[in-house]
Amino acid sequence: FLSSLSPAALVLTQMFHSMDPFWFYSFDASVGVVGWLSIGFAMLSDVMPAEYRAPSFGMFLGFFYIGYCLGPSLSLVMSHFHVCLTALACSLIGFLFVVLMLPETLPADVIERNQQQGQQRRRQQGGNKIRNCLNVMFQPLREVSILNRNLFLRLLGAGAFFSGIVFSADATMVLYYIENQLNVRDADLAKMFAYMGVAGVLLQACLTQYLVALFGEKGLLVISFLAGTFHNFFYGVARSKLLIYVALILAQVTKINFILIPSLASTHVNRFEQGRIQGAIFAVSAVANALGPELLQVVYRYTEKSFGPGTMFIFAAFTCLLGAAISSFLPKEVPHSDDEDSADVLEDTEALEEPLLSEAI
Repeated sequence: FLSSLSPAALVLTQMFHSMDPFWFYSFDASVGVVGWLSIGFAMLSDVMPAEYRAPSFGMFLGFFYIGYCLGPSLSLVMSHFHVCLTALACSLIGFLFVVLMLPETLPADVIERNQQQGQQRRRQQGGNKIRNCLNVMFQPLREVSILNRNLFLRLLGAGAFFSGIVFSADATMVLYYIENQLNVRDADLAKMFAYMGVAGVLLQACLTQYLVALFGEKGLLVISFLAGTFHNFFYGVARSKLLIYVALILAQVTKINFILIPSLASTHVNRFEQGRIQGAIFAVSAVANALGPELLQVVYRYTEKSFGPGTMFIFAAFTCLLGAAISSFLPKEVPHSDDEDSADVLEDTEALEEPLLSEAI
């Protein structure tokens, strides 16, 4: 529902030219209130065995990439108003599909446990308004603190942070950079997005399972960060559109870490915490997404004249190299949350707080 508000605002803005753009930016920002991707990963974690989570996450994102590659091409055959209208229609169809067709994935015992913990928590808080306000303010920090449980989750959280910095910086700055520096226009962008989408679908939906079987999730995570090192380096040194095409396709290998990090995290917590761990990973990524473009802007401002405008992407390449180094230190053996034998390495579930998704119950 929240995702449909921003295209609705765009449609209304083009219908009523006096409408303040503030509404579009406000609605667009509201999408971050509920992370649809983290909820999708949590739902898949509820129903998929640990060994199939990364491929299932890849399949999930593969369908996203189909729309991702088709979207920019719409501007070649439609006016801007009709593109916005199509985006609104797709968002509303998705909303109706989720409401009417998507089943609940939380097991009944998990739902009952979450409800009991919620009731117990409300009884403990009582009617103290100040305490209730403080609990609401510090709730996000308590939820994210699950990443501090052990070394594995701490390293994985750091990897998610570096990945988020590079992902957001690339997503927001690459297009402006290649348009200004390499004279890339709408037709070139549509072609680039098409290639990116095809590569993304092949990697995420078709090849992830085989790559995981070949390299393991940890090995593939290291490879994805190394791919980020190379594709950002290519952005920084590119003087032709051909190298940009190579970098954009290689960037799809980097984006595999977007599914590997949540998959690895899900194997290190029990089934009561799948929503919470996915929310924590995406919360760290959200902070990194906010910092990434600003950080590269600072690098650009201080290096544009002395080292060239592409230096900011060299910095992003170094950030990916740090992510690869951190990923290489992840422990090889990870206890799967679905295995009864791994219970001794997980905390007693009775002592844990309710998962992030239980707030909606």
